[in-house]
Amino acid sequence: MRKSVDASFFDLELYCIYKAATELFGNDEAWRLVWRSGEVMFEEIRRDQNLQITDPIDVMKKVAAYLEEVGYSEKLTIQETGKDLIEYTMLRPAIGPGAQRLIKEGAVPGHISTSVLFAALKKGFDMKAEMIGEPVFRPDGTAVEKWRLSRTK
Repeated sequence: MRKSVDASFFDLELYCIYKAATELFGNDEAWRLVWRSGEVMFEEIRRDQNLQITDPIDVMKKVAAYLEEVGYSEKLTIQETGKDLIEYTMLRPAIGPGAQRLIKEGAVPGHISTSVLFAALKKGFDMKAEMIGEPVFRPDGTAVEKWRLSRTK
């Protein structure tokens, strides 16, 4: 029988990694780690899942479905809320408690799924996303991010 890594251990591991990165390298370099790790992970997922780069929203939804399947979050939704506006909702993401803690401490949170989805936009469509404000963490375990999309060129 295959045993999975416990979500609370995964959360603690990532909390420790991003806390240490912030302490050792400062916020700017820790953010570089967040965005670069998302690019690396997107390429791995893209290859492993044989993702076809067609439409930005479609690709992000396929990546989100993969992240659900592997247990990163119970449910991930990507919804267009206006011209170039996205609402990204995560139901009980595995890294939620640690991310909240890092944000409160002024450290850089891992933003694993966010960085992967931003990389999908960058690598596949020469687009970028910018978070509008901080993520909102609801009592039911839902985390919501709002993004603005734009072309890089």
